[in-house]
Amino acid sequence: MAIVSYGFWQEHFGGAASAVGSTLSLDKQPFQIIGVAPRGFYGLDVGTKFEVAVPLCATEVFDGKESRLDHRAWWWLDIIGRTKGGLSAEQQQARWQVLSPSIFAASIPPDWEEKLKEGFVKWKLETNAAPTGVSSLRRQFSKPLLILMTIVGLVLLIACANIASLMLARAAARQREIAMRRALGASRIRLVRQLLTECMLLSCAGALLGLFFARWGNALLVRYLSTARNLVFVDLSPDWRILGFTATIAILTGIFFGVLPAFRSTRVSLSLAMKGAQAGDSEGRVRFRPGKWIVAAQVALSLVLMVGAGLFLRSLAKLVSMDIGFDRSNVLVVNADLQTAKVPSERFPSTLEEMARRLGALPGVISSSRSIRTPISNFEWNQYVQADVPNAPTGEDSLVYFNFIAPHYFETLRTPLLAGRDFTEQDTKTSALVAIVNEKIVQKFFHGADPIGRTFRIDDGPKRSVRVIQIVGVVKNSMYESLREDPYPQAFFPDKQIPEEFGMENFLLRTAMPPSELAGAAQEAIAGVNKEVPLQFFTLSEQITDSLVQERLLATLSGFFWRPGFASRNHWTLRRAELSGDAATRRVWNTQSSRCAPCFDFAVGDAGCRNSPGRRNRCGRWHLAARGTPAARDAFRASPA
Repeated sequence: MAIVSYGFWQEHFGGAASAVGSTLSLDKQPFQIIGVAPRGFYGLDVGTKFEVAVPLCATEVFDGKESRLDHRAWWWLDIIGRTKGGLSAEQQQARWQVLSPSIFAASIPPDWEEKLKEGFVKWKLETNAAPTGVSSLRRQFSKPLLILMTIVGLVLLIACANIASLMLARAAARQREIAMRRALGASRIRLVRQLLTECMLLSCAGALLGLFFARWGNALLVRYLSTARNLVFVDLSPDWRILGFTATIAILTGIFFGVLPAFRSTRVSLSLAMKGAQAGDSEGRVRFRPGKWIVAAQVALSLVLMVGAGLFLRSLAKLVSMDIGFDRSNVLVVNADLQTAKVPSERFPSTLEEMARRLGALPGVISSSRSIRTPISNFEWNQYVQADVPNAPTGEDSLVYFNFIAPHYFETLRTPLLAGRDFTEQDTKTSALVAIVNEKIVQKFFHGADPIGRTFRIDDGPKRSVRVIQIVGVVKNSMYESLREDPYPQAFFPDKQIPEEFGMENFLLRTAMPPSELAGAAQEAIAGVNKEVPLQFFTLSEQITDSLVQERLLATLSGFFWRPGFASRNHWTLRRAELSGDAATRRVWNTQSSRCAPCFDFAVGDAGCRNSPGRRNRCGRWHLAARGTPAARDAFRASPA
C-alpha cells in the first residue's frame, strides 16, 4: 500500500477520486494507493518533498536480500512523534534517559569490538523539538544564512545612511523654502512631520520593491542551493510574518534615519536664510557635521563588507585550486543500478564486466574503471580494522574508510601509486584478499614503515569469519567525503572481493572530449547489455563543484551585496554636491575620468585653489569647479575630498 502526495495526485491522476484504490508500480512491484496527503504537506524533511510514501516494512522490496532493517550499524532512520500533553521537555528527556540503556543494549551491532559495544550502551537518546520538521539542509545552511542576514543588515545600514546623507544635502537646497514656511506661521513640528512623511514614503516604496524582488530572489536562491543530483524544494508561498517583519523594518528605518535630517532641516535662522548668498560660512560647517559622521560610518561598513567578501572569495578559491589527490577534469561517471532492474545477483559480475568492456571501447575514452563509490559523494563505507603491528590503533582510532574498485581506477583518476602494484584481473574471490592503502594508513597504523606485505584484519560479525587482508600497494592521500576535511585513512579493495553482492556501481570514463558529449554513446552501449538498467550521468567535476555550494553561496552573495554598498558611498559626494548647488554649478572633467568619485579633487572658486578650475594637476586628477550659494560651498568643504 502507498499514500501519494497532493501534487502527485493532481499531476498523474488529475485530482480524480478514483485514484484511491488504484495500483501503482514501484520498481516493478504493485502498490495499492490508499490515500492522498493533504495539500501543502511535503513531508517532515524540510528541503525535500515526497511523492509516494510506503510503509517502513517495504524496504525489503527495494533492498532485496540485504535489507537495511537487518543491519544494526546502518544509520538511516529518523524517528519523530507527537508528545502527550502535559509533559514538559525536561520530563520527556528524563524518560528517555531511563529508557536509553535498555534500547541500546537490545540494538548492539554484533560485529563490533567489545570496547565499542561498551561505549554503545552508554549512549543516550535525546529529544529535539521539531514543530517545523527536521532538515539536514537547515543544519547545513543555518550558519551561512545567518552570516548573509548580517551582511544584508549592513547593506541596509549603508543604504539608510546614504538616504540620510542625501536628505541632509537636499535640506541645504530647501533652506529658503523652509524659512518661508516658518515665516508664514508653520510650526517646526509640522515641518518635521512633513519631512518624516517624505522619508517614510521613500522607505515604504523601497520595502514594496524589496518584496517584489524577494519573490524572484527566493526562487533564485533555492535554485542556487540545488544541484543536479540533489534538488532542493522549499515552500515559497507568502507568509504574513515575513510581510509584518518587512513592514516593521520599513517603518523603523524610515523614522530612525529621517529624524536627524528633519530636525536639522528645520533648525534655520530666518534672517540668514532670507539673505541667501550672504549667509556666513560658520554655520555651514556645523550644518554638515552629521554628514561627516554618516560618511565615516558608510566607509567603515563598506570596508567590513569588502573584507568579508574577500575572505569568502579567498576560501572558495583555495578549495577550488587545492590538491585533492586526483584529477577531476574530463571524467564521466555513469551510475548503473542492476538491483532496480531485477538482474539476478549471480549475474552481477558478468553483467558489469560486459558493460565495462563496451564502455571502455567507446571512441574518445582514454581509460576506464569502475567503483562502488566516487570521491566526494554522499555515500561512505567504513569499518573498524585491526592492524597486525604493535601498538595498533583501537576503538574509534581504528576506523578506516573503504572503497571497492576495479583495475585501472587510479590510472583513470590519475592518483599516483607510490609503492607496490595496482589490482589486476587475477584478484578475484578465490585469490588472496588484498588491499591498497593511502599514506594516512601508513602513518597512523604502521608509523611510517613500509606496509607492503603486511596484513590487517576485518571482523564482519559472528556469522562471518575474520578476513585477513594483505597490503599490496600504497597510493597518495585523496579526499573522501569533503574538500574541507583532513585526508581520511582509506583502504581500497578489488570489487570482485566485495563481501556482499552490490547491485549498484559507478563506471568512470576519462575522455579526450567534453564528457557530456559521450553520455549518449555510453547509454547506447549499456542498453546493448540490458535496457532495463536505470542510469545516471554526471561528471566528476560537477560532483566536486556541487559539494562547494555552501562556499559558493557565501562568496557570491557577499560579493553581490558588497558592490551596491560600496558604490553608494563612492557616488554620494558628487550627488550631494549636485543637490546642494544651484543652476550655476558646473563640472569640468575628462571623458575618461569617470572612474569613481574618489578619483576627483574639488575646487571651489573663491575657497582657494592652486590650480585653475578644469585643469589637470600633476597627479593626473581633474578639478571640479563650482559656483553658487554658500550652502553649496559648505557642501564641498564637508566632502571627504
